[in-house]
Amino acid sequence: MSRTGNWRIWTAVSVLLLCAFAYWLAPHDPYAVDIGKRLLPPSAEYPFGTDSMGRCVLSRVLYGGRTTLGIVLLTWLAALAVGLPLGIAAGFWRGRLRGLGDSLLNVLASFPPIVYLIVWIGAWGSGMLTAIVALTLASLVSLVKLVKARAEIERDKAYVMCAAASGASRARILLRHVPPNLIREAVVLMSLLSSDIVLMISGFSFIGLGIGDGSIDWGAIMTDGRAVAMLRPELMLYPLAFIFACAFAFNVLGEELK
Repeated sequence: MSRTGNWRIWTAVSVLLLCAFAYWLAPHDPYAVDIGKRLLPPSAEYPFGTDSMGRCVLSRVLYGGRTTLGIVLLTWLAALAVGLPLGIAAGFWRGRLRGLGDSLLNVLASFPPIVYLIVWIGAWGSGMLTAIVALTLASLVSLVKLVKARAEIERDKAYVMCAAASGASRARILLRHVPPNLIREAVVLMSLLSSDIVLMISGFSFIGLGIGDGSIDWGAIMTDGRAVAMLRPELMLYPLAFIFACAFAFNVLGEELK
């Protein structure tokens, strides 16, 4: 790996670790309100200053990253758990309705991922579970298409034919022999999609359709900062910088995993 690659990968890992270990790195309770300390400028005690409620902005940004990473991780697990076996089964399927299934998948893939998020939130409202389900559905179509295309290539390889000739059942081939050869491509795709997931979470939270439930996320912090943007514009810039840094980190990881 080149020096440039080393720099990029370590920067990406550092950003993700900052968010992942927010509980230990945050200098203050992100929920603690102290009106007497509202809108303080950056200092040694409050490196990013305080917001309009006297809360530590750095602590809130770090906790917002932890929330975002948690949603991304759960979306990964749900999408891989459903999309990997579904894509493999579609790739090995040679039935009469194969053409219909391909057409349906192409139609679903023609819609931008954000459409699924809008429809799901519109039907079920905002919330952590709603966001995870909507983001999983938004990622699932691209994942199934990729895995299906790769499974069609793996289907005719020698190891699959040898496994079938040795008496392995079709289910064993699909569940044990094929997945290890497809998991890397699936993880790379999910890494690249994660930057879009981060932007969608923050964007929808910024316009009031976020996860709610009292959780802190970067979009909500930007919304709080918008009310005092004329006095303290940096209160919107801090979470925005972390959003782009996190999106950059996932893109770097995806590229390096290739």
